[in-house]
Amino acid sequence: MYYIFFEEEQRFTNRWLWLLLSCTSIVFIYEIFEQILVHKSLADYSQADNALILMGIIPLVIMYLFYKIKFTTRIDNEGIYYQFYPFHLREKKISWDEIDTIYVRKYKPIIEYGGWGIRIKPFKKDIAYNIWGNWGLQIEKSNGKRILLGTQCPEDIKRAILEIEGKR
Repeated sequence: MYYIFFEEEQRFTNRWLWLLLSCTSIVFIYEIFEQILVHKSLADYSQADNALILMGIIPLVIMYLFYKIKFTTRIDNEGIYYQFYPFHLREKKISWDEIDTIYVRKYKPIIEYGGWGIRIKPFKKDIAYNIWGNWGLQIEKSNGKRILLGTQCPEDIKRAILEIEGKR
């Protein structure tokens, strides 16, 4: 019988991030409009103006990307599923047979992984998927790979893992 023990969806909702992205976009858009108003004809545009327009579009694209990003985690009796959309178009699955050790832990995102998002430790078999915060589900696979899935619900995920371990 299929049973879901835990589900979570996270998004970038930090106000400081959206404020920073908005301010950056506003500054570039203002510069673009100022340049357009200064030039009287299209013949006056230079490559520098084109670069400015491109630089004004980049913060908008980044804002859109941050808006679309979502990180989902689901734990059921078959395994652990996670997806960092739009970078993962499909859910990734870790079956219970692949897992050597699993536990919830507090970690230091900047010191251990260099921040938030999809973070890979160079020269190691460690990867972290997180949106914000400092709690995660640490998974150590039997092949030596370590995966950290960030969570905003450490107590709920702990209970789910204990419940699954009790049934296995």
